[in-house]
Amino acid sequence: MTAKILLIPYYLLVSFLFFGWFWTRDGQTAGLKTWKLRLKTMDGQRLTWKHALMRFVSALFSWSILGLGFVWVLFDKNDYTLHDHLSKTYVVFEKEADK
Repeated sequence: MTAKILLIPYYLLVSFLFFGWFWTRDGQTAGLKTWKLRLKTMDGQRLTWKHALMRFVSALFSWSILGLGFVWVLFDKNDYTLHDHLSKTYVVFEKEADK
């Protein structure tokens, strides 16, 4: 039982390293690339590890409140999710990412 509990932080760390590496490298995981989406900071720059950590933690929070952090996008004038606001990052269509 204890060994299984210890796996939770390990899985979170591996997940963060996976997403963080892709987000800080070129703003895209394979899924984002397929949908022609890219992550940017609010000032249009590439994400830092600090941005990636904040986005990862705040996205977990968005899920933990029954996904309401994602529903936020329906009421936001800029179409940002809660974790976009908290991490100061957002998703753009790739053709808009170069602007």
